Amino acid sequence: MTSPRSTGRGKALLILPFSGPFGPWFPLYLHSLANQHTLDLLLLSDTVPPELPSNVRHVPMTFDDIRERANARLKTPVRLHRGRNICDLRPAFGLVFEEFTQGYEYWAFGDEDVLYGDLDRMLAPHLDGTADLVFPALNGKSGHLTIVKNHPRTNELAMNDPVYKDVLNSQEHWAYDETSWRWGKELSSFFQIVKDAQARGELSIGGGIPRITNVPQRGRWYEYDGRRLHEDTGREILYYHWGKMRHRNLAWPDRNAARNGFAFDRYGFYDPKLGHARLATRRSVGRLRELASGARQRLSNGRAALRSAMPRP
Repeated sequence: MTSPRSTGRGKALLILPFSGPFGPWFPLYLHSLANQHTLDLLLLSDTVPPELPSNVRHVPMTFDDIRERANARLKTPVRLHRGRNICDLRPAFGLVFEEFTQGYEYWAFGDEDVLYGDLDRMLAPHLDGTADLVFPALNGKSGHLTIVKNHPRTNELAMNDPVYKDVLNSQEHWAYDETSWRWGKELSSFFQIVKDAQARGELSIGGGIPRITNVPQRGRWYEYDGRRLHEDTGREILYYHWGKMRHRNLAWPDRNAARNGFAFDRYGFYDPKLGHARLATRRSVGRLRELASGARQRLSNGRAALRSAMPRP
């Protein structure tokens, strides 16, 4: 990993705790990280990763190690009941992993089921030292990628929220790193306390960068050229968050395919040079398979409901 001190502004350390096996989309994630100079990745995992690019550092660390470290660094009970609770810990990463962020003007948290576009062109200009935090989505749903200035004021922001200690000691997943959407709009969240601090003139927020998440809508497609990511309209986007695409039965491109580029829609990945006739046939077949899968699921649900309604002997 290159020294952040030699790169000046426009660079952040992305901190990613990860447990379990890596998904088939992980090689795409690594390729899109390797192809830019804005994010370095700190991978904290007890799983041996595949070959890593030069801007990725792997530090062996178990889920229990992270829990122990968080309890020690934050001086408050941190339960980390299950993997999803890592999301609630994210706003405190600047304190929990402080020694790794030295020399970086920004640090970041995010997901690994992401394909990044041209971060150097679309994200780096936002990291010029002006913004204290950068949310690509201005509605607060930026758990896929949120960038925080490496300063005590922002690193300690969540810990100054009276609700946050309850979040850390809870066995439930709040999604506190976004808007606490799992618990309702009336509760505090990282996005809410940041917005409140902005309203008081204490913080500056940057962002509003185009990105897409989950399964593409019917008729929509996207193209990745090995570095840049575009919608079918031609609009360039910062990243695509796979989300529910992970649960579809797809053949994911490997890192070699990523170098050459590919296109994708809700039915999977394909060569962007595919002719119109073959593309139409492909999408028709994909739609038929989707309808068949939906019918099977409805039939299975109906049978389950019927069994549960039958009187027990």
